[in-house]
Parts: sequence; C-alpha cells; structure tokens
Amino acid sequence: MGASDVVVLRRLAGARTAVTAANAKLAERITRSVGTMACAYAFSVLGGIGVAAALTNNTGVVLIVGSISGYFLQLVLLPVIMVGQNAQGARTESVILDTHTEVTELLHAIHGEVVPGSPHAP
Repeated sequence: MGASDVVVLRRLAGARTAVTAANAKLAERITRSVGTMACAYAFSVLGGIGVAAALTNNTGVVLIVGSISGYFLQLVLLPVIMVGQNAQGARTESVILDTHTEVTELLHAIHGEVVPGSPHAP
C-alpha cells in the first residue's frame, strides 16, 4: 500500500464521516418534526380516513392509506426516527459529560483541590 493509497483512504473516511453527520442532522430534524402534535393530528386524520374508507368498502382509498401507513411509516419513518433519537441521545450525553466536568472542576476549585487532567493541573 503506497502513500497515495493512504491519502485516498483518508479522504474516503472523511467523506464517510461527513455523510454520517449529514444523515444524523437530517434524522434529528425529521425526528423533531414527527414528534409534534401537528404530526399526531395528521396521523389521526390518516387513520380516520382509512377507517371510513374500510367501512364504506372504498378499496382504492383503503389501499392508499394502507400503503402510506404500512410501508412508509413503518419501513421508512420509524428507522429514521430511531437514528434521530440516537443522535439526540449522543448529543445529550455529551452535554451532560461537559457539564459534569465543569461542575467537578468548579467544586474542586472552591475546595482548593486540583483535578488531575484538568487545564489547571500542574
């Protein structure tokens, strides 16, 4: 493996990281929008249309509503929401860790102690 191969592999890894970050941002945006009451109302209306169509034997509408709810919502939207929740959880965990570190350093500074690994450590 030559130096040019290593450069290509590094560029591919950087591009992969950028795509992963973009996917996570999109998934978070979708997760936030799906988690609203407006979206809950839209899903309720969709369900109501499906029930009304089934009661009136309107097969075309039943197939369309069933396709939307069965294929799109379950096979596409739910995995996207799961990715968005994982990204939100990772972000929250990072904020909690940063806050914990800052509070620990502050408490040690108040008590006159130095936390190993902190910027104030000798």
